[in-house]
Amino acid sequence: MNHDDPLSSFEVGDRVLVKHIQPGTLMFKGYTSFDEGSWAGVALDKPEGDHHGTYGGVKYFVCAKYFGIFVRPDQISHLLEDNEKKSKTRLEQEHTVQNDPALAGVGK
Repeated sequence: MNHDDPLSSFEVGDRVLVKHIQPGTLMFKGYTSFDEGSWAGVALDKPEGDHHGTYGGVKYFVCAKYFGIFVRPDQISHLLEDNEKKSKTRLEQEHTVQNDPALAGVGK
């Protein structure tokens, strides 16, 4: 893990919350041609953004028009609710698969 990278705990594809209110998916992390420092490119869940992943004529990621936004790393956080749901669903699926033969046809 690169401790100099403010986005090192994030992976492209992570569900994130922008400015504590806008849920979306991290689509880009890194340096841009439009300003210095690290940036997070997020595809928001709602059309509350400024672009479609192309900014200043450079395509950083692809999303629907007005769903894309660039923010500084300190303006995003992991969307914990989504991550917890994914973990719970995965555990439930594993439990069901492991116990399916024993539970088949049993109505408790």
